[in-house]
Amino acid sequence: MKHLIPGKRHRLFGFSLPEVTISVGVAALGITSMLGLLPQSLSTLKRSSDMAAETRINQQIVSTVTQSRWADDKGADLISANYNDKRFYYDDEAVPMDDSSKGSMQAYVAQVSVTTPDLQLPADSESKTTNPYLRRVTVKIANAGNGSFDFDAATAGSYRTYTSLITRAGK
Repeated sequence: MKHLIPGKRHRLFGFSLPEVTISVGVAALGITSMLGLLPQSLSTLKRSSDMAAETRINQQIVSTVTQSRWADDKGADLISANYNDKRFYYDDEAVPMDDSSKGSMQAYVAQVSVTTPDLQLPADSESKTTNPYLRRVTVKIANAGNGSFDFDAATAGSYRTYTSLITRAGK
């Protein structure tokens, strides 16, 4: 146990003013650097959420087209008639919206193109016949708040294009 001697000055232990000033400066520099990274991380987060939503939209559309009827009872093409240049509307979570509910909640617009049968399998290359059970489906998706987005006049970077091959599995 230490005994204090009266009349002697005692040194109190702690940080000096220069030490505190330097440590506050280093902390401020670190916080400022972290705040500088915030806009970049928010931009990356927005791009990744857009890509995830667009992937879900593409999967929904391609599965809908795949599961629909390809031809009527007379053999007429129903896929091209029902889906070529058709537009679908989605909210910011890639939930489909019908035409009556689109508006302020709309975030994405998708346009579908279905080609006529123009694909052939490698085994059929000698006969040069196209396979009627294969179709190419192209889905263009734009992050646009209005349903009148013009894919033809838009620049290539303002929307994404997904192309899929679908097969006829049922009727």
